[in-house]
Amino acid sequence: MTMAELFSEYLEHLFGGRRAEARELLFAAQDRGVTSTKMLKTVNWPAMEQVEKLYKKNQIPRITEHMDTRINRLLADQLQGFMRRE
Repeated sequence: MTMAELFSEYLEHLFGGRRAEARELLFAAQDRGVTSTKMLKTVNWPAMEQVEKLYKKNQIPRITEHMDTRINRLLADQLQGFMRRE
């Protein structure tokens, strides 16, 4: 699975409110060798930007923006736990 495919599938889970599926997707990618840092840079933070963009354009309601932000932040926090301490 490419990072673009991972991002697309992650967004589907995120906008569907499927936290467990989004988490499993990220951790499966991690099992395949994708680093937490790479997922944060290419999946989590771009997803946050997408949520913000859609909300500002009134394409998603406030409740969806809040839910997506919370799920994304939770999963980003979990990924950060796997990053090496510097």
